[in-house]
This record gives sequence, structure tokens and C-alpha cells, in this order.
Amino acid sequence: MGDSAGGNLAAAVSQRMKYNDPPLLAQVLVYPAVQSLNLQLPSYTAYNGDWLMPMFLSYFMGSVDSSLSYAMLHGSHVSDRVRQLYSKYVDYRKLPKSFRKGYVAPQVIKTDLVAAKVLEPFITNPEINPLLSEDLKGLPDTMLLTVGIDALRDEGVLYAIRLQEAGIPVQYLHYEDGRHGECPLGSDSGPASVTFRMNSDIFKFIRNRVSATLVSP
Repeated sequence: MGDSAGGNLAAAVSQRMKYNDPPLLAQVLVYPAVQSLNLQLPSYTAYNGDWLMPMFLSYFMGSVDSSLSYAMLHGSHVSDRVRQLYSKYVDYRKLPKSFRKGYVAPQVIKTDLVAAKVLEPFITNPEINPLLSEDLKGLPDTMLLTVGIDALRDEGVLYAIRLQEAGIPVQYLHYEDGRHGECPLGSDSGPASVTFRMNSDIFKFIRNRVSATLVSP
């Protein structure tokens, strides 16, 4: 289980261990960061996600380069070949209509060859960008949560869709009134809060998965 960057790590670990014996019981992904191919999805443009992925990639690369960040934010950080190969996994047209209302997809701009050379090994690595994994079969039952006010909303939805397409049982819940970072486990927020509702739903999912395992022959 993990949220945001932790959701990225949880998704990556689940993919690495999908043929583990014994298998993973489940994965819980809370507004996970699962791709850095397209930082111009509707939720990025609507909720000022400019800082998220450059900072996220800097974690893996160990440094922050403003020119690389600029290329990422403007979509020039990958070659046409990589874009064409993986764009089917980050297709905004698969999002609910309400999520893309008023959205106009930006024009593709010329590739920054220096940025692409540096970033493409990270962009195409499914252990950094789990949404771009070519094979999602064999993953455990999944709970995936997104919130309305969050730059990561759309990629979470797209990952849930891809998991479902791969035949993975997915419980997807969206909290339209929620914000990124609103799900600290153990919070004492009141029962009407988004945090309380998210925690309650997570605990229920985990309890049901554990119970189902205990009663299995």
C-alpha cells in the first residue's frame, strides 16, 4: 500500500512480485504517481501539477535540472518513437467525460534530444512508470483511490482502466471533494471528512480480502 510517490513504489513492487510464491494478497494505491510520459493530462493542467513529476524524477536521478524539468512540462522530453509506443497507455480520451470537459490537448512539439537521451531510460522503465508496463496480468486484487483536486487524478484512473483490461479485479473509488495528500492513515478526522471515508473504505477492503483468504479451502 502507498499514496502518491508511495503509490508508485507499491505499484512497482506489486509488478515485480506478481509471480511471487506465496502471491501478494492485494495492493492498495492511493492517488498513485504512475507515469511521467505525459505531464499535460487534464488534471495536470487543471491543478497545477508542474512541480510533481520533475521533483519525482529527481528522486530517481539524484539531481534537479531545470532544462529537463522544462522539457518534461512541455512534452518534449521523449522521442516520437517512444511517444507513439506508449501514448496508448496515457490516452486522455479514456478518461470520464467530466474529467476532460473543456480540455484541449496541446500540440506535440519538437523533441529535446538532450532531454530525451537522459530521461527516456527512466520514462520507459516500468518500475518507475508502472502505467507503461506492457504486461499487467497476474497482479493482485487492487483498490485504487483518486481525489478530485489532484494533478495525479487522471493517471490513477488510467491505471485502474488498464488493470481492469488485464483482467485484474479492481475496486476503484473517486472522492470528488478530496485533495491530494488527504489520506493519512490513523487520522482522527470526523466521519464526514474525506480522510475518514477513505480510511474506512481502505480498512474494509483489506478486511474483506483477509477474510476471503482465511475461509478459502
